[in-house]
Amino acid sequence: MAIANYILGFIFRIIFIFCALIFHPIQWIAYNLIGENAQQNTVIWMNGILTKAIGFCGNKLKYTNRYEVPADRPIVFAANHQSMWDIVGIYWYLRKYRPVFVSKVELKKGLPSISYNLRKSGAAFVDLKDKKTTIKEILTLSQKIQKERRAAVIFPEGRRSRDGVLKDFAAGGLIALLKKAPDALVVPIAIDGTGAITAKKYKINAFKQVSWTVLEPIDPKKMDGEALANRIKAMIAQELGQL
Repeated sequence: MAIANYILGFIFRIIFIFCALIFHPIQWIAYNLIGENAQQNTVIWMNGILTKAIGFCGNKLKYTNRYEVPADRPIVFAANHQSMWDIVGIYWYLRKYRPVFVSKVELKKGLPSISYNLRKSGAAFVDLKDKKTTIKEILTLSQKIQKERRAAVIFPEGRRSRDGVLKDFAAGGLIALLKKAPDALVVPIAIDGTGAITAKKYKINAFKQVSWTVLEPIDPKKMDGEALANRIKAMIAQELGQL
């Protein structure tokens, strides 16, 4: 098993680096010559390749969506957070919703493909040292999803839970995302197994179960922020068997 992990992890690392380096200029060309939609399509395909690569490493991937989540109104996807591979699956499996992420500010610069995409897609950057700017960024994203009828993705835990045990869900980001998007539905996503496949330096552990499960949409209009955050956490906890 250790040898297989090493070999498959090394192959995955090569694929990851290749995608990051190759798709960066492709994104730049698409954005500057055609526009944001073309650039976003290249990002979707990059994440599709990475999702398939996770499966290639012997991991069993499962995506489940039992609900008719509309694609013609703003959506706020709220997910638990185990690793960076959460994002890969969300981008690929939920690509028709054209997701834009609430991201930590450290990812704004320095990572080929990833940083460029976050900036050009209109991602909201969270800076724990500057709450005023953070709220402003999230409100701008809220306006964007309302106007363009697309989806925002937020991880209310704030930080990754590598062991999969849910942390507290904060309400502030959810409240800000809904502030300028009165038509938005909130859709929880339960993610399981991405922490288990995570290894150092973009290698990946093999032969794990990984799943993304879309849960029942919530109409947030009659709920305050704390009640909404608690309900999302309870729904995800139930799906993960952590109630």
